[in-house]
Parts: sequence; structure tokens; C-alpha cells
Amino acid sequence: MQYQKVQGFRVYSAWAYQTHIATDIIIRTYYVSLVRGLLIMNKGFCFEPSGPTFKTKNFIAPSCVHDGLYWLMCHGYLDHKWRNAADKLLQEMCLERNMTELRAKWIYEAVDNFGDSSIDKSSRMKVLTAP
Repeated sequence: MQYQKVQGFRVYSAWAYQTHIATDIIIRTYYVSLVRGLLIMNKGFCFEPSGPTFKTKNFIAPSCVHDGLYWLMCHGYLDHKWRNAADKLLQEMCLERNMTELRAKWIYEAVDNFGDSSIDKSSRMKVLTAP
């Protein structure tokens, strides 16, 4: 049996968010797709709002979108040149959801300074085995 240890949140039903990222390409995977800038998060995608923040409702959707974009970069589907745009989109989405400017800036600074390791292929979730 193979499995992965999961923590955080799991998308219950598919939803989409229009981004300004990679509007000229089409990427389709089982959990995350990016079609001309439309990011589609499919049922079952797991994400973890991490970093120095509280897991409040105004952070859940931005975190999911950000993790989805990072997942695409980590797995080689989306060029790493989009990382800064993904980080800025996270901040924009937080502000759209009435997060304070100070907290949104704090979150942006955290991902901007420490996000590189999350798009490195070595950060992929390990597949474990059990008898």
C-alpha cells in the first residue's frame, strides 16, 4: 500500500479562480488545471495554509490558489518565473477578502522570502509504504 501523510485542507468540490498568470498556456492535471489564466482546483486537492499566519476564512481561498500555483511549479508544469506573480496574487486575494493591509503584507513578505523551497522538486510530498 502506498499513501501520503496529509494535513491541512482538502478541496471538497471543484472551483475556479481567474488569474492573470500564464494566460497563453493550458495545463491540465488531475487536481489542478490552468487554462488561459483560469485556475481550476479539483475535488481532492490538498493544501496547507502555512507560514506565520492564522487559518482564518479570509485566508483559505487565497492559500488554496497559491498552493495550487506552487504545486504546478513544483511538479514542472508551470515555469518558476511565475512565482512572484503567484505571491502577489496571494496578497491581492487576501485584500479582496477584507484582510488587513498589514497582515496581507506580512503574508506576502513571508512567501516572498521563504517560498523558494516550496517550488523545489525536493519539496514534493513523499510517498510512504505500509505492509
